[in-house]
Amino acid sequence: MAVGSIPPGLSQAAAQMLEKPAAVPPQIGPNSPPEVVHDVQLMLKQFGYKLDSKEDKANVYGPSTRAAVTQFQKAHHLPETGIADLTTQAKMMEAVKALAQTRKDVFQALGSLNKLF
Repeated sequence: MAVGSIPPGLSQAAAQMLEKPAAVPPQIGPNSPPEVVHDVQLMLKQFGYKLDSKEDKANVYGPSTRAAVTQFQKAHHLPETGIADLTTQAKMMEAVKALAQTRKDVFQALGSLNKLF
């Protein structure tokens, strides 16, 4: 992805994560630093998972984040631990990239349709 180009429908913060992935700890969970919890929460929200607003605002890995990670793991046939281990983090990044491409494709198709009418 070209620097500065954000796929349609993807938040700027999520796009930045795709452009320059940070070094991540082997596990992200309840005692993780807020900045890495924020990254996990950001991806979960991109996938439509609901997080507790206080937990989300404070970047705290609490019950709703753990539940959303568990749901993501279940949906992607991963061990359901509720902890974002390296395998879960990699699958999340894969899913974010796929979502960005899907949204880009949809917006391109809509643009083509608009030209017809």
